[in-house]
Amino acid sequence: MVEKAGSGVRPQKRKDRECGSGMAPRAVTVTCRCFSLNELLVIAAVLCLLSTILLPVLTRVRATMITTICKDSISQLTNANLKYSLDNDNRLCPGKIGRNLRWFGVRNGSGSFEFDFTKGPLGTYVRNNDSFRMCPALKKMLPKEKYPYDTGTRGYGYNLKVGSLRAMTAFNWDNWEKSCEELGFYKNKIKNPSRTVMFTDAATLVDKTGNINIAGKVAEYGFCHSYDFYNRGHPAWGIPIPSIHFRHGNNAVISWVNGSVSVEKMNYSMGEWGKSLLGFFGPENSSLFDPL
Repeated sequence: MVEKAGSGVRPQKRKDRECGSGMAPRAVTVTCRCFSLNELLVIAAVLCLLSTILLPVLTRVRATMITTICKDSISQLTNANLKYSLDNDNRLCPGKIGRNLRWFGVRNGSGSFEFDFTKGPLGTYVRNNDSFRMCPALKKMLPKEKYPYDTGTRGYGYNLKVGSLRAMTAFNWDNWEKSCEELGFYKNKIKNPSRTVMFTDAATLVDKTGNINIAGKVAEYGFCHSYDFYNRGHPAWGIPIPSIHFRHGNNAVISWVNGSVSVEKMNYSMGEWGKSLLGFFGPENSSLFDPL
């Protein structure tokens, strides 16, 4: 058929390949190149080098994050105590109000070892009880099987010399502790608030019977001991078992009465306790703990 000019009919294009034409598909060759042994060794060496460089950095970053969390928690605790003093005639929170009531909470009875911090004297003053967490470094050290000992401190210990009136009470054998521990010290009478300890990282070692023992396991402890535990006018009872816990790379987080927070290195310990990161910092006396 001859197309006439101007007819408007377009010629149909011829299809070179149609389905079912019987033409065989062409074979496609795929070339797969594998790594040689030398190349694999080079890659392995590079990965090892990167891990050698990055792992210490990541470890330091993680340790810094843990210390930061701990500093935030102990700062909340310190500020809570300062707020407590504003509502209680300028007295800081007492450390041992009774057998079942401590600065770190309330327990149901003498047979219980679980203290509820939220119901304690500082519970209502903490900004957010959910964010006031146990120190992650201590949490990692605590055994799954807990021995019978007080819990609820979140890993921090209180300086009883500011959490009592020991510095102002004459010593006697009968009722000295009871007479001076139910009230905290006067904040405005502390001689040097910026160099007087309030809270520290704290822990102890406890055996299955619930007694403090160098051969025991790590447990919470609610008080930080100075090099000389008791204050003026006491008998010479010697150096107490250390309870400041230097779990942040041989450092402990410390809060001071003026509200500041610092990180201090362990200077000395007593016997084998230092191997468990328990010891003292500062001078070998009680000058950083005494309020007067």
